[in-house]
Amino acid sequence: MKASVNHIDPTPRPRWQACWVIVALVVILSACTKSGTTLTLVVPRMELDRAIAEQLVQLLKDNGSVNIELVPSPDPDTSEMMALQQGVADLALVSNNEPFSAQVATVAPLYSTVLHIAYRSTQAPFDLPQQLKEGTVWAGPPGSTSRSMLEIAAESFGVEQINYLKDGPCADVVVVFAPISPEVPRAIAQCGEYRMLSLGEPSDIGRGSTVDALTLMNPTLKPFVIPVRAYGDLTSQPIVTVAVEKLLVASATASAPSIFDLAEQIEYLRPALTALNPSAFQILAGSAEGSHSYTFMLHPGADAYSRRDEPDLLERYSGVAEVGVTLAFGVVSGVYAIATIYGRRRKNRIDHFYGEVLALRDQGLQSTDQAERERVVAELKTVETRAFDMLINEDLAANESFRIFTDLVKRVIDDIRLRNAG
Repeated sequence: MKASVNHIDPTPRPRWQACWVIVALVVILSACTKSGTTLTLVVPRMELDRAIAEQLVQLLKDNGSVNIELVPSPDPDTSEMMALQQGVADLALVSNNEPFSAQVATVAPLYSTVLHIAYRSTQAPFDLPQQLKEGTVWAGPPGSTSRSMLEIAAESFGVEQINYLKDGPCADVVVVFAPISPEVPRAIAQCGEYRMLSLGEPSDIGRGSTVDALTLMNPTLKPFVIPVRAYGDLTSQPIVTVAVEKLLVASATASAPSIFDLAEQIEYLRPALTALNPSAFQILAGSAEGSHSYTFMLHPGADAYSRRDEPDLLERYSGVAEVGVTLAFGVVSGVYAIATIYGRRRKNRIDHFYGEVLALRDQGLQSTDQAERERVVAELKTVETRAFDMLINEDLAANESFRIFTDLVKRVIDDIRLRNAG
């Protein structure tokens, strides 16, 4: 039988008291320093993605409170997405058109990758279906976005089998999603003289062209035009193609406070990333707030960070705040008393959450029904989400007690799932 768990009904706070509590919290939090956090990231299989990942790791090491360590996948044929789902690491770089998985959550969009289709200049006029049947093809490693897209196209052409090269990119046809980078033409030039395939004319976009069909069937793809001479002789004319965003994603069970800190650091380091790699980040995606456009749900930690970025009461009424600052000197003792009272009330609220989690832990570990244990896991996640909502609404304090709560939820979920596995 499902045990009843008491929910918390936050007590409304007077608005004038809330203003002083916010002032006190700003002072207290500004004096605190974040403890270092280390997360692991699956090493990207594509060289250009790997270089960007290494730049991000170094920037965080030099400037952030969150560190990332690169860890290789045990199997080179395993995609970054699969490696993340298998628990190889906490984080991965994946394309925005990967199949949805509830085990994966978005942290932040990083940059866009563009579909490049190159063919040997001796193959003129170029016939893609014929070359897929008769020539050799390099389309990135197994499970990559470029392979998946190519196989969908080949099926529509009636091509049943593609002759992929396994030991390098020097094929008759090269198909790959990669960031805009001067490394692209340099890599292709090592294999001989090539031309870039355009999927139409720039003026055709929005008029029922091939690119329009691709973006209609795959909404996460966007039309993109590589300008004339962007890649030298390789792009002697505008190249119409498609682009897809590369996302930094995390395991859905990753610690929400750690992902909160990571999302904050990435937003802070965006200008530095752009300066390091302007060709890749010139079409840098925005923050993850527009999560409705991404394949995976937004991680609770990233969602909490994006919500805390919204203007608070003092920012919205800065003119009134100037008068408030003048009056604040006369009520310092009152502010201190109010902060103490609300600090105690917030401590009592997090204690209630501890009680809910422990009650659910007993239900999950004592139950012999796997379905019941899964229900308990779902309710634990609901409790955690409710706690984050109260944190965002400033009904809970962002302190060590809250971090202990999130770690407790994760540990209880792991214990129950371990019971299921056994």
